[in-house]
Amino acid sequence: MEEKAVKAFDEIHARGVLHDDVRPANVLVGSDERVWIIDFEYSHTLDGDENSDKLLTAEKMAVRDMLTSIKLDDSRKHTGDLILKDPEAE
Repeated sequence: MEEKAVKAFDEIHARGVLHDDVRPANVLVGSDERVWIIDFEYSHTLDGDENSDKLLTAEKMAVRDMLTSIKLDDSRKHTGDLILKDPEAE
């Protein structure tokens, strides 16, 4: 599941967009295990300059960090509910 989330953010980045609010609440996983990235309120386009490259690298690191800090909740895996959850939110 983690790799699907990384690929979802990679797709956003490939389209020239920086999400800029990477956190578990903005990553949804459906019962079909499709990953949805939501809440683009703080997003912006990447200009391709050096600063954009630094921001993109930082966001990719934030995605990886977020995914190492969350866990799969297998008890809800097949209900269609959000299955990625932040253990600190409990």
